[in-house]
Amino acid sequence: MPELVAESHTLLDLEFTLRPTDGNWTISAYGRNLSDERYFVSTNVSRFGPFHGIYSPPRTYGVRFGIEF
Repeated sequence: MPELVAESHTLLDLEFTLRPTDGNWTISAYGRNLSDERYFVSTNVSRFGPFHGIYSPPRTYGVRFGIEF
């Protein structure tokens, strides 16, 4: 079934973290799926014909801050 054959894809994820040597905090900037690659993460083909698929998450990015107690 051609619906079940996945094409190859490459993902680009990056994360940078700043953690001071004498501090108890961190700050991170991250990006996931930076090339905005679309691919199926799950598929289902019914014997009656309908095809159902769930796509990968789109490009996401953000900042995280953390404190250790």
